[in-house]
Amino acid sequence: MVLVFVVLTATALFDPLLDLLALTPIALLALGFFLQAAIVTNTIYWRLRLRYNLPMSVLGFNMNVVYHIAWPLAVVFAGMSLVGILWSLLLFMHRPLAQVMALPGSPRPGSPLEALGLSSPSTLAIAVFYSFDVVLLMPLMEEILFRGFAYTPVSRRFGQQKAAIFTAVLWALVHPLGFPRTVIIILVGILYAYLYQRTESLLPSLSFHIAGNTAITLGWLLSDLKDAERLVPPTTAMSCVLFAIVWSIYKRTKPTEASQCDEG
Repeated sequence: MVLVFVVLTATALFDPLLDLLALTPIALLALGFFLQAAIVTNTIYWRLRLRYNLPMSVLGFNMNVVYHIAWPLAVVFAGMSLVGILWSLLLFMHRPLAQVMALPGSPRPGSPLEALGLSSPSTLAIAVFYSFDVVLLMPLMEEILFRGFAYTPVSRRFGQQKAAIFTAVLWALVHPLGFPRTVIIILVGILYAYLYQRTESLLPSLSFHIAGNTAITLGWLLSDLKDAERLVPPTTAMSCVLFAIVWSIYKRTKPTEASQCDEG
């Protein structure tokens, strides 16, 4: 656990150092997130290799990989489909069909989405790099650090419940958010710890984490469209199709009782 605090403290020094580069705010964030993810994951990788002679996969990447990705995505797309169907029904009840099925319009004047559309290729590339950090690299780093690396030793010493709460609070502290969202992050962190303990895999919590960050990022951008609600019906249809695909993969890859006994 000392290593966790040392690494987090060290990466916190990135902000004043990166400020010396005189980059744009989004470039600073993109570079800072990338360096933090790279240093934390590599520190844990070499710690496992040099001290325990173990691969990174022992943290929860080495069992029923496709299955542990498929079922969380099935839950995500099922939820999106259900919410989308109800939302679409409300739209069709209160608006003419032709209006609902039209294009969502252009970005609102002065919105971040409009600024992104008018930006230079280099700025757009930085925005893509930043999104890659937020959607993929940071969830991967956080799941490896807080669930894969920190949770197990704490649970051995203090028990599963205390370990789940402790790592969830620690995870929330690295997110500079207000009180209501901090509580939500703690609750989600406890849920992720439960999933990790129950499945012995990081992939379910990682899949939910990536899906959540993706939804927040896209929702933040697309909400800048003049009539973003027109995206609800096509998004719902796409979610239903993706749910059917992922559900079929889940059914084909679900471990049998015999295979679970063999692994045990």
